[in-house]
Amino acid sequence: MHPLNSRFNNLLVPAGCLLAILIGVLAVVHDAAWSMVVLWSTTDTYMHGWFVIPLAAIMAKNKPVPRIESSPVPMWQAFMIVLAWSVVLVIGRLAMLNVVQQLALISLIPMVVIFCGGWRVAWHYRAPLILVFFCIPFGDFLIPWLQSVTADMAMFLLHASDVTVVRNGWYISIPAADFRVAEACSGINFLISTFTVSVFYSFTYMTQLHKRVTFIALGLLVPLIANGIRVYLIIMIAHWGNVEAATGFDHLVYGWIFFFVILAALFAIGNRWQDPITEPEKEADARKKLPFSFEASSLALIVLATPLCSILLDLASNIDRDTPVIGEPISSELSINPLRPKFPAADALSQKMVDGWVQYQAVYLNENVDKKMIGYQNRWFDGNIWSIKNTAKDTLVTSDGIHIPVSKWTLVGLSGKEYQLATSYCVGGDWAASVMKAKALQVQHKALLKDDGGVAYGWFSSALGTLSNLGPKINAKSMCP
Repeated sequence: MHPLNSRFNNLLVPAGCLLAILIGVLAVVHDAAWSMVVLWSTTDTYMHGWFVIPLAAIMAKNKPVPRIESSPVPMWQAFMIVLAWSVVLVIGRLAMLNVVQQLALISLIPMVVIFCGGWRVAWHYRAPLILVFFCIPFGDFLIPWLQSVTADMAMFLLHASDVTVVRNGWYISIPAADFRVAEACSGINFLISTFTVSVFYSFTYMTQLHKRVTFIALGLLVPLIANGIRVYLIIMIAHWGNVEAATGFDHLVYGWIFFFVILAALFAIGNRWQDPITEPEKEADARKKLPFSFEASSLALIVLATPLCSILLDLASNIDRDTPVIGEPISSELSINPLRPKFPAADALSQKMVDGWVQYQAVYLNENVDKKMIGYQNRWFDGNIWSIKNTAKDTLVTSDGIHIPVSKWTLVGLSGKEYQLATSYCVGGDWAASVMKAKALQVQHKALLKDDGGVAYGWFSSALGTLSNLGPKINAKSMCP
C-alpha cells in the first residue's frame, strides 16, 4: 500500500470513530448540549464557557510533550470507565438534569485521552483536562447563600462604621435609602469567572502545589470578600448623601471598576508567584510526537454504549403512569397569593385553606424537557419581593399517621412582614423535602418503569404558627397515593 494512503487510513479510521461517538452522544443529550450553548450566549455568569475549551486546547498545545510512551488502558479498565459513564448519562437523562448530561458530554474529552494515551499521559495533561469541565454552566444554587453572605458582610461593615441600619433578610435599610441584595448583587458572576481564571493561571504559570492551592483558594475568597465590600461601599455612597449614584446605573459602573482593581491585585500576586520552566520540561518539549495511539476496541465501547443508553431511555419514557389526585382548581378568593408561586408547566394547580394555612398543589402527570416538577422555571416565592430570613427542616405528622418531611422557610419583605413557607414533594407514594431527594425518587421510579411525574406541595401562612397544628388536618395517603 502506498505510504500516503496508509497514513490517510490511519487518520480516517480514528477520526470516523470519534465523529461517530460525538454524533451518538449528541443524539442522546442534544437538549442539554443546546441549553449549555444558550447559557453561554445569553447569561453573563456563564459567558466564559465559550473560551474554556479553546483555552484548554492552547494550554495542552503549549505544554511540554512528555517522554512517555503510549500505554492505552487495558480493556477491562476501559469497560469499567464506559460503564460508569453510561450510568451517569442515563441518570442525567432520567432525572432531566442538564448539568449531569453536560458532565457526561464533556467527560468524553478526558476519556478519549485516557483510552488513547493511558493514565500517565492523562495525568501529564491533567490541567487542560480539568479546565474543560469549567465550561459546564453550574453554580446557580449558590446564589441564595451568596446573597446572605454578602448581606452579612455589609451589615458587619456598616455596624463597624456606626451607621444606623436595619436588616430584613436580604433587605438593608438606612435612613437615606432601602437596598436589596439582589441576585445580580450576589457576586456569582465574579466568583465563577475569577475561580475559572485562577485555576487556568495557577496550572499555566505555577508548578509548586502549595502555590497552586493558595492561588485557587484566593480565587474563591477574594471575590467573596470583594463583593461584600462593594455592597458596603454602595450603601455608604447613599449614606454620604448621593442616593442617585448609589441606586442608579452608576453603582454598576463603580462595582465593575472595583472588581477590576481587585482582579488586577490578584494577578499581581500571581505574577510574583510564577515558577520558571525547569530544564527537564524544556528538554521534553523537543519531542514533537504526541504519545497517543488509536485504540479502536476501547473507543468502540463508547460507540456501543451510546445506543444502549438510548434504548434504556426509550423504555423508561414508555411507562405506565399512576394518576395523582388533583385537587380543586384555584378559587378566585385565593388566586392572589402574596408569595406568587409559579409552576407554569404543571398539568393542574390547586389551592385551598387548611387550618389557617394556604395549601398549594402543582400536579405533574408526566415530565419532558419543557415540563419539570423541579426546574429553574418554577418557584415557591417571588425573589424580587421576598427574601429568605432563615431555613429549617421539619416534619408534618398527618391524620393518617404519615410523617411528611418538609423544608421550612421564613420569608420577609421590605416592610418586615414575615411569611412561613413549608414545601414537600410527592413521587409515586414517597415524600421528599429536598429537591435532590425528589429527583432521586423520580430516577428510581423511572428505572423501575413506574410513574415519573409527581406533585409539589407548599403550605403558606402569614401567622407564626407551627406545623404541628396543620398535620392532623391533612391526609397524606389521599394527597400522595
